Amino acid sequence: MKRAFLVSLLAELLACAAPSLPDAGDASRDGASDAGVDMAAATPLPEAAPVDEDAGSPADDAPGGCAPVDVSAYVPSWHPPAPPHAACTEAELDDLVADCFESISTSTACDAFQTASPGCWSCMVTPDTDAMWGPIVASSITDLYYGNFAGCIALRTGDQSPTGCGPRQQAARVCSEIACSGAQCPTQTEREVEAVVQCTADALAGGCAQYQNAAVSCAEGLLVEGGASAADEEFCNAGTYGDLGTYYRALGPLFCGAPPDGGADDAAGAD
Repeated sequence: MKRAFLVSLLAELLACAAPSLPDAGDASRDGASDAGVDMAAATPLPEAAPVDEDAGSPADDAPGGCAPVDVSAYVPSWHPPAPPHAACTEAELDDLVADCFESISTSTACDAFQTASPGCWSCMVTPDTDAMWGPIVASSITDLYYGNFAGCIALRTGDQSPTGCGPRQQAARVCSEIACSGAQCPTQTEREVEAVVQCTADALAGGCAQYQNAAVSCAEGLLVEGGASAADEEFCNAGTYGDLGTYYRALGPLFCGAPPDGGADDAAGAD
């Protein structure tokens, strides 16, 4: 079944962040959130409303009934980052973002990109049912994509252990995603996604609080440590970037190893 493309990025969702830390030092930068804690990933907010290009405008009526379900049976399962490999050229990364993850992207253009560059697509976009995740994760329980902040942190810090910062971030995200999925929480319009965002916040303050607290504590610890640790957190934080397309583009070389010259023939066709 063809996955719907992302008709709008809802960049305002990235503005949610924890309070800034008094001694974060290098963690903040011009144009980025002062928080340093990636609330779009540690607090797993949906990043876009995936609808078909022919679906028309969002419904005028606000959705109702999207509230967290019981997640007391949830047990986190760590999906480490997929091993980085040269699967995309720089040009392919540019095209992927332009064709699939911008507000003017179309499903036709995105389908064409997948046909032309299947190796790059399969490296960049992985289903959450895979054992290891790439830079962009396709949810199997909603129709949303999201950036793999957890995997980015694991790669940048070199800590892929089950007790590292990455698994803590991922546990919080998946917990709240489970809490706010299902028929009561559709994601076909921007209004519906906004309702899921509120549901997510409620879940993270409720049934998923233990995972959220651990995720935020870990991210704050990186900032307080400063130096390379703070730089790693900032790089992986979606709030550092102006929009999601830019965020995905930044994650691309880390996971999918675009060659410096952007033109290696073997990279373009890698699976």
